[in-house]
Amino acid sequence: MLSIIPTGQFVGSTIEHVFFLFGGVYLLLLWPKQVKRQVASGEISQGAADAKLKKVRPWFGWFLIAWSVYGFVSDCSLYFS
Repeated sequence: MLSIIPTGQFVGSTIEHVFFLFGGVYLLLLWPKQVKRQVASGEISQGAADAKLKKVRPWFGWFLIAWSVYGFVSDCSLYFS
């Protein structure tokens, strides 16, 4: 059976979802560790670290991960149907 979306569009969309997935992992796991390392080395104060973490919340990473997984599953259902 023919797929609903072309192969090139499927590959491009998969690459896009991988970028969102890596962005979510970065926000969830790496961003808070990087800020804590800056506080420990004395580059920034604890108040500045709290302000940094409030600008971009680490839990937003869960949203990006869920969005990328949902998009990938949705594209797979269109491509392999």
